[in-house]
Amino acid sequence: MRKILTVSVAAYNVEKFLGFTLESCIEKEILEDMEILVIDDGSEDGTADIARKYVNFYPGSFKFIKKENGGYGSTVNCGIQYAHGKYFKLLDGDDWFVTKNLTAFISHLKKTEADMVITPYLECWENSKETILQMPGEIDENKVYFMDKMKKWPKIAMHNLTVKTEIFQKNHILLTEKCYYTDMEYYMYPFKYAKTCVFFDIPLYCYRLGRRGQSMSEDGLKKHVDDHIKVLEEVVKFYYRNGAESYGNKDIFIKERIYTLVRACLNVVWKLDSAQNAKRKMKKIDMVLKKKYPFPIPYMGKEVWLIRKTGYLLFPIFWVFFHNKKAV
Repeated sequence: MRKILTVSVAAYNVEKFLGFTLESCIEKEILEDMEILVIDDGSEDGTADIARKYVNFYPGSFKFIKKENGGYGSTVNCGIQYAHGKYFKLLDGDDWFVTKNLTAFISHLKKTEADMVITPYLECWENSKETILQMPGEIDENKVYFMDKMKKWPKIAMHNLTVKTEIFQKNHILLTEKCYYTDMEYYMYPFKYAKTCVFFDIPLYCYRLGRRGQSMSEDGLKKHVDDHIKVLEEVVKFYYRNGAESYGNKDIFIKERIYTLVRACLNVVWKLDSAQNAKRKMKKIDMVLKKKYPFPIPYMGKEVWLIRKTGYLLFPIFWVFFHNKKAV
């Protein structure tokens, strides 16, 4: 019997969390419909031992794949390669599912043929114990939308997206390896090929925030700013490698997400501790856009326009202002 859902678990040195993560995937009523691939990205702790225990307990549903360290994108690529489910979903090794909602979610997946499935997700803050429901916006439940006709797009992140496995496999979609922030590639690349999407109001993914060392922490963002710029470059290349291509109404979503990526990169630049380094990074962003992106970028702020117009002479002034204000 073909599996309905493949869950690809990115696992790197997560022995502290992995047991809870994998346990959240176990709803015995529908476990036989699920394939959980634990992709160990070269962990040096007890991650592998924990994963193997679940393979031994549930050999029909859990699989363990050990690989050399290649970064988050490489775990996704590996998961796509080995996936057999009708649908494909990511789960980080330190996050978890709302287990009680899995049965309803699998039931919906059995009945739909939409290329992309969108669900709400929960932001779970570790320090404050606060949980925030993140809805994708105004989108009708159970209505199948034809994406080339959509005029208003939901907010989409990796956590609320489930995609038909064949979208990745037939179109040979690969994420950048040895690079952070490639989850942005994961939720953007399928839009090039997907034709339909549907929304189910079932909160499923629980995204852990506030943990020290996370790549989305301020220190992590500054440390890996080049990866942020690299992902921007790869996304732009993916969509516009042949110039100003048109994707119909999908253009709205694609351009909005590229604008968001640009703004995210600039926000990190203002946080960098050296004005000279920050200036180099902003020039790098500019170079990516000038070489690869065929459209102007609106809404970047008057300060960016002034910096460019003055040949970066005003950059130190704006950097001091935004850096001290902790602007984001």
